Amino acid sequence: MLRDTFCGPVDSDLAAAAAHLAHASAHLDELAFVARALPATTDWDSGAAREFHTRAVEWMGRVTSLRCLAETARIDTERARDASRWWADCV
Repeated sequence: MLRDTFCGPVDSDLAAAAAHLAHASAHLDELAFVARALPATTDWDSGAAREFHTRAVEWMGRVTSLRCLAETARIDTERARDASRWWADCV
């Protein structure tokens, strides 16, 4: 009884969470590509352009960090799912 209760919802919830995180990671990867290209498009020599360039570089770093964080969360979620399957097999 415990095995069915534990394995079913937890396993499927973790699998769904991993799938959602993979989807988010893919979108963040696309966004990071755009963010990396953005600073290169501002080579103008004006105060506003320099400020834009500075902020675009900062944004690029944040987006890239979010993508890495989402991917780490996805991997951790898959490990938790695998651990729950192993534990359910041992019960």
